[in-house]
Amino acid sequence: MRKILLYLLLACTSASAATENTEGTNQMSWKQTSYNFQVPSYFSDGREYFYGDGPYSMVIYQHQDAQLSYCSLLGSWACDDADFPGAGSVIAQDATIKNIVYKAKNGVFSGYTTDGRIFYMKKKRQEKAIVHEDGASFCHSSFLAIVYPKSRQKEMDPVIQMINKIKDFDGNTDSNAQLTFKTVAGIYDSFNEDGGNKDRICLNNDGTASWNVIGSLHFTEFTYTIKGNTIYMKDADSSETRYTYDPKARTLKSPEGTLYYLQQE
Repeated sequence: MRKILLYLLLACTSASAATENTEGTNQMSWKQTSYNFQVPSYFSDGREYFYGDGPYSMVIYQHQDAQLSYCSLLGSWACDDADFPGAGSVIAQDATIKNIVYKAKNGVFSGYTTDGRIFYMKKKRQEKAIVHEDGASFCHSSFLAIVYPKSRQKEMDPVIQMINKIKDFDGNTDSNAQLTFKTVAGIYDSFNEDGGNKDRICLNNDGTASWNVIGSLHFTEFTYTIKGNTIYMKDADSSETRYTYDPKARTLKSPEGTLYYLQQE
């Protein structure tokens, strides 16, 4: 098994600019994702998988016993991801790291999962810090990983090359990204300085919404519309409030600057 990982190391770290596009890569058919990377065309479309004990969510592209996983934001608003990855880290659905055999300065890791598959991943530190409502800022990380059985080694080589050479795989969060009721639906909580729940906005996938104070029976009902990354909340009296939605951090920002974080269950 170590020979396989040594082969990956030699194949990926010694490749020059002239040899990055190998014959295998050229022959493979790819499809574009909504992020800055491609996946083999025969892999499934991306589906979100939330690992609640992390806490972090991943987008999973799958073909049989191989998974390509992308995580745009490790941890929650105050979760230290400095020790990720390590033994016990979940990097895809039903894929937990058993051991790490190789680690490179460019953020590449390789090793084995607990079910005997091989993993190859790149972790990228986000350059822009996320500022939370208490004024603290955190630099989180993202990662892109392929998990596969060693019997599919040759087939996965082009995917490994793609992961190794990619420089930026952050998701598309600009105003042109198309949001839908389905993608933004959920319960969003704001927090006080002590970390306790303050108030809550519930977005439903039918275009209705509600706002309520935590611990209170008071609530207000809304309808909402989406234009770009702006969510327009309209009250029964037709008054309207604009919230900015960040699809990468999964947050709502009020006009006053209050952040509402998607509740992960």
